Amino acid sequence: MPDEDRDRTIRFMPMIDVVSPIGTFSDKSRLAQDLAQALMRWEGAAGDPTLVQRTWVLLTESPEGGWGIAGHANTHGDIAASARTALFAGA
Repeated sequence: MPDEDRDRTIRFMPMIDVVSPIGTFSDKSRLAQDLAQALMRWEGAAGDPTLVQRTWVLLTESPEGGWGIAGHANTHGDIAASARTALFAGA
């Protein structure tokens, strides 16, 4: 199949993964809807009505100690401290 024909048949699937501590989001349904809408705007849904069926949002809640980094099970506090350090390192 020539490249130009293949390119017309390939459909991408926009997807966003959100990983957070348990209990971070009170209305996961609304969050998933809002993220899907934002993702579809970003991907140009107006030009492709089938994009709605192919847009995925995955919300995953991690239990305390469920964040494994460099072989160590980190607490939510560990992750927050590490994120703060990374965010302000360049400030």
